[in-house]
Amino acid sequence: MEKKEEDFSRFGDRDLEIERQKTARELWQVRDPKDPRHGELETRYNEYAREQWKREGNDPADYKYKHDARHEFRFEHNEKTGEKRATMAEKPDGSGPYTLRKRDEVINWREDTAVGHSKAVAAQQRVAGGTGDDAGHLIGAEFGADPADERNLARQELVQNEYGPYHQQERDIRDQVEGGRQCGMDVRARPAGKGSYRSLETFDVGADGKRLEKEAKNPEEQHQVLYGNFPNHSVRANQDGPAGKSAALEARQETHEHAAGVRAAVAAQKRDSGPPPREGPGSAPSPDSPDKNRGGR
Repeated sequence: MEKKEEDFSRFGDRDLEIERQKTARELWQVRDPKDPRHGELETRYNEYAREQWKREGNDPADYKYKHDARHEFRFEHNEKTGEKRATMAEKPDGSGPYTLRKRDEVINWREDTAVGHSKAVAAQQRVAGGTGDDAGHLIGAEFGADPADERNLARQELVQNEYGPYHQQERDIRDQVEGGRQCGMDVRARPAGKGSYRSLETFDVGADGKRLEKEAKNPEEQHQVLYGNFPNHSVRANQDGPAGKSAALEARQETHEHAAGVRAAVAAQKRDSGPPPREGPGSAPSPDSPDKNRGGR
C-alpha cells in the first residue's frame, strides 16, 4: 500500500516546529536502527525538516537527508581508571568502520532538537559542574554523536575546548570532511588530575571501506595529537568546592584574559622572528570566543 503524502498546508510554522520536535523526542528514545520505528521516525523527522527548509525559501531538491548517526559511534569508559574513549563503530555487515558524515547529513541533537539540548546540558553539568572546567565532548555533536552520553564527555580545560588548539583541530577535521575526506576519529581522555590529557587521532578509510593504516613516519603527517589538561584560574577557583556564580564567572574571565595575553605575546614574538616554521595540526591560533560558559561542545 502506497504511503500517503503528508499535507503540510494544515500546519502553521509554529505547529510544524512543534511536530518536528515531538518527532525528535520519539526518535531519541528509539536509537537502534534495526528497530522498524527508527526508520519511520527518522523519515518523518526529515519530512518536517524539509518542509521548514522549503518555507525558508530554499529549493526542496537541495535538502540533504539528516541521519540519526548516534549508532555510528562507539564509547568506552574504564570504571577503574576513569579513562574514556570515543571512536567509530563497525558497520553491522562487517565491511569496516563508519566514517564521519558532513554536517548537513546528520541530526545535530544538541543544536537541532530541544530534547538533545536539554539532555546534553544535564550530562555536562554532571560531568564538570562546579569544577571550573568545561565538559567537552570527545566527538562533537556536529558529527551526529550523542551529546548526552557521559562516556562521550570529559572534563576539559575551557580554552582548549572553546577556541584553543584542540578546538581548532576539530574545526580542521570538520573542514576536511566537508571537503570529501573519508575518515574517522579515535579520541581518548585521561581523567582530570595529574597527567590528565586527551589524545585525538584520525584515520582514513579506503574505497573498500577498510581502515587505512598510517605508514608515514614524517612527524608533519602524524595523525595523532596529545593535549594536556592543565589547571587554570577557573579550576583553581573551585579547588575547595564549587565557587559562587560571581566568583566562577570572574575566574573564567581571568582564564580567557590570560589566554589572550599569551596569544598576543606569541604573535609579537613571531613578528619579531620572521616567518614561523610549519606547525602541526590544530596549532594555529583562533579568534577569541564569546566570554561565556558554553559547557563544552
